[in-house]
Amino acid sequence: MRAEFERYKLPKLRVLTGASQIILALMLAIGLALEIKFLIAISLLGLLVMMFVAILVRIKIKDPISKIIPAVFYLGLILTTILLSLRIHL
Repeated sequence: MRAEFERYKLPKLRVLTGASQIILALMLAIGLALEIKFLIAISLLGLLVMMFVAILVRIKIKDPISKIIPAVFYLGLILTTILLSLRIHL
């Protein structure tokens, strides 16, 4: 991962990004387990923003589409989860 962040020219954001991912994933797990809608919403929004930025960074550094597809896939999963949770709670 260190080499990837250097390739993105964002080496100082590596630890912050990893910590954010772990915290948001824990928030999501706790929110789902305890059915805390606000926690679920905040964690999904944070993960959505992170995946969107990841796609933009890969486009900016002109990565091939094969390197962008995983981030697009995860963004789709997050969007699907958001839409399903909205549908369930409406």
